[in-house]
Amino acid sequence: MAAMLHAALRQAVRARIPVAALPPGGTPEGFTALLVGAVIGLHAQWRVAPEAVDLDAVHTTIRALLPATG
Repeated sequence: MAAMLHAALRQAVRARIPVAALPPGGTPEGFTALLVGAVIGLHAQWRVAPEAVDLDAVHTTIRALLPATG
């Protein structure tokens, strides 16, 4: 079940990343792995010390990194 959720999350993120929006040498797969890994790590940090993780700031930063898609 967790593997299916992880795969669905990676697919959803990858679908939102146009190749042209990536820096030179970046790949959608690499950015997806980086972003999904960061989200998993942030979740783990939040579970241990929720007061130490500003989820609103994280959300704002992720939205700034991801290109808007229509």
